[in-house]
Amino acid sequence: MKKFIFPLFLAFWGFSANAQWISGGNGQTYTFGDIAEVSNGAVISVSDNNYKVLQDITISVNDVLHFDETLQTVTIGDDILITVQGSITSAERNDKALLTGISEENPNGHFNFIIEDAIVESNVKNIIFENGNGFKLNDSPAIIDNCEFRYFEKDFSTSVIHLFNSHPTIKNCYIHNNQGPAISSGANIQCSPKIINNVLYNNVLSNTNTPQINLGPGHNDTVYIVGNRIEGVASTMSGGIAIANLMNIGNTKAVIAHNTIINNRYGYTQNGPNVESFIYNNIFKDNNLEVNPMNGGSGISIYGSDPTCKATIRNNVITGNLWGITAIYYHTIDLGTAEDHGNNSFFDNGNNGETYALYNNANNDISAIGNYWGSNDPDFAETVIFHQPDQSNLGLVTYQPTSEIHPIIRSFSILAANNPSISEDILGNINEEENTISINLPSGISPAGLIPTYTTDLGVSCTPESGTEMDFSAPVTISLTTPH
Repeated sequence: MKKFIFPLFLAFWGFSANAQWISGGNGQTYTFGDIAEVSNGAVISVSDNNYKVLQDITISVNDVLHFDETLQTVTIGDDILITVQGSITSAERNDKALLTGISEENPNGHFNFIIEDAIVESNVKNIIFENGNGFKLNDSPAIIDNCEFRYFEKDFSTSVIHLFNSHPTIKNCYIHNNQGPAISSGANIQCSPKIINNVLYNNVLSNTNTPQINLGPGHNDTVYIVGNRIEGVASTMSGGIAIANLMNIGNTKAVIAHNTIINNRYGYTQNGPNVESFIYNNIFKDNNLEVNPMNGGSGISIYGSDPTCKATIRNNVITGNLWGITAIYYHTIDLGTAEDHGNNSFFDNGNNGETYALYNNANNDISAIGNYWGSNDPDFAETVIFHQPDQSNLGLVTYQPTSEIHPIIRSFSILAANNPSISEDILGNINEEENTISINLPSGISPAGLIPTYTTDLGVSCTPESGTEMDFSAPVTISLTTPH
């Protein structure tokens, strides 16, 4: 089975030369209001807490750019570059300030924002970045928290957030409706970001062969991609996550956990030697936008050049993709052992009328013990796994014993964290013989408007879902369905 992988770009940036204002580098903190007072027109005030940037500005080493709690809107002129060589601080606030490239003079204006060669960590928080070309981190530490990035044009070599020898934490952000990828680093640049609890939605509107998160080799630290929702909409060519070490630089370790990766061309792909990933507790669903199954559509694809391309895969739901997992060329894949079952649930992955849970297109053997393959019948697994019995030169997949899933609620609780009306967690009493759950509420607590939390076997669907507000004044029915 022939596979193609996304391109990763070398990092070269070029900006036009404009008139500019440069801070003095004497340890001063500047708000945009301060800069408007001292910059001789590089930044001007248009009304209280609203500003325009008309020339390039640079915050020098030792100086600080402060996003204060009163800042409302900063409108940035066409092709303007904001450079921070010192650091950024951000005030705590309940809303967000807006930095936008749209202006009355140029409705299509776009800008670049770069944190460059900084020593002090920047804290970029509670900001909407809109209509830019790129937000770049160059040899600089940063935390980007609770920000929104939207309507960015596609820079010819980068993404919305582009990393060059930087290892930021990007968390709680909403990155959506951009022409290019959300987050990227170069093929020859080692970066180890922590990408945590973000929503990435409808990026790569240019419809190029690029995933929404597109990373090259990692640095000494582990790459963490945890707790994100990565959803495609309009781009049929963009994938979810890709990590590649195409130039065999260093040793990359990555944790891919607790993500929902849905409706992309593919879910997660890993390429090259000396990459080791730990993939667990994710949902890879309906990553099937590729029109030619020979070119993509895997929930997970491990594409190695030697056995140092490693993946340990546990407790994932893999459903609705053209292929569940594809293993290409050389690899070391652990999908479950006799001592440590995989507990992955595969169902409804396939193309051209065939179901493919696992396609081992390599001569490496794979241990895949203790997974659910779409049926509780252990013999069913062989029908959805392509390996040595199907083609003699391929590696053997060891998959027995398989695991079963059942339409049973395993735990049920009303958590105080989700229900302000109660002070302590309330546990439900489950009677499996009668298919009932009872809860005892303290006196004075209304049974209406409570939010229960319940767990099932991985792959069981529930209606209504756990975390849905319910009225327990009368009996409530919860319907559970297994794929088989």
